[in-house]
Amino acid sequence: MVKFFRPETDKNLPKTAKLSITGLDHKLRGIAKLGHKTVFADGALPGEQVEVRLGKQKAKVIEASVIDVLEAHPDRLSPPCKHFGHCGGCQLQMMPSSMQLEYKQNNVQEQLERWANTKPLSVEPPLTGANYGYRRRSRLHVNANNQLGFIANEGKAIVTIGQCPILEPALESLLKPLRQWLSGIKKKLVTHIELLADDLGAALVVRHIRPLSNSDRQALSELLGIERLWFQPDKANVLFDVNNQELEPQMSYELDGANLTYHPKNFTQANREMNQKMVAQAMTWLAPQSHERVLELFSGMGNFTLALAKRSQRVIAIEGSEDMVARGRYNAHINDCESIQWLAADLSDPKALSDVVDIDCALLDPPRDGAEAAIEALIGILPQRILYVSCHSATFVRDAARLVKAGYELSQLNVMDMFPQTYHSEVMGLFERSNRKG
Repeated sequence: MVKFFRPETDKNLPKTAKLSITGLDHKLRGIAKLGHKTVFADGALPGEQVEVRLGKQKAKVIEASVIDVLEAHPDRLSPPCKHFGHCGGCQLQMMPSSMQLEYKQNNVQEQLERWANTKPLSVEPPLTGANYGYRRRSRLHVNANNQLGFIANEGKAIVTIGQCPILEPALESLLKPLRQWLSGIKKKLVTHIELLADDLGAALVVRHIRPLSNSDRQALSELLGIERLWFQPDKANVLFDVNNQELEPQMSYELDGANLTYHPKNFTQANREMNQKMVAQAMTWLAPQSHERVLELFSGMGNFTLALAKRSQRVIAIEGSEDMVARGRYNAHINDCESIQWLAADLSDPKALSDVVDIDCALLDPPRDGAEAAIEALIGILPQRILYVSCHSATFVRDAARLVKAGYELSQLNVMDMFPQTYHSEVMGLFERSNRKG
């Protein structure tokens, strides 16, 4: 049994330490040794000498955060956000973007070699966009004292924020009036505030667990100066406007010549520029032809679907959520796209694709837990090409190993920097059937 230690009970370790950083782990934390233990230090770069505060400890591992940089990496940057190091939203503002991308891409390749026993035939340059001002949706927390912010880097406390340079500017500008409004209303009413932006501008959803007065609603509307202000009572699945009237709001964005609509609570990619580039790259890599039938799994509201339909004969789009399937059908209808068959199915069930036949190529964009069952079903269908878009490299590598075993080759790979200044990265891989048997 692994023994866990708490800092106050491990008397042999100090509260702080000076360390030499030898490398970075998969979360791009600095790696160092302290006695027989490995330390993972947030905010450290390779080759640096740092002083750290020691945090959570296990039998062989210690988590830490940098207090002071004694000898800095020559390319270390000064973080533009005054909350960096305290707010848990970003981890890498001190690291040049070129270094971030190099480590992110290398991490994926190393995992593929180690766990999938494969190398991509071609490693393409990372897909990149703006390093700041890119995030078009974000969920802010409000604590019992009406302080607005993000969860702290260490612990569960909220770091009150006055700026957030990774937000789109139209959203960042809402922080000051929101803090002003919260300071004037009763405490313990509001729990979360969601900032949203689409092609029409900024929007906002206020989540509250107790009723807000009409004067509170009107005051916020006047301070923000935006038309799309919505309120969501606790446990309610519907939204209300500033006059407390129930409504069905709709947001939209243009993508590949189509207009996609969605509900504010629907999932959408947080980085609009990278979403545009990601879909364009997916169409180039998968290259669906006008005579081909395409299968799309985890299709959502149609982010890839309509672009696939424009280039192919037929698309079968499968999604687990009935609501998202309905939204996808609506998006296809308003864009005069009738060559899509929309299906709702549980893609964790290996039998979900039992009726799907005669597929030339496939695209899947699963959630973080990957597509283990869907991969098994795809192997039975044997499309010639499979494009896998992933938001979690570990499950991508696991699923890649199964495809390689079944006779597919990973012909193209790159990382997509959907979330600059964080350790998160998206992966795109194109798998093509080889001549060998699985």
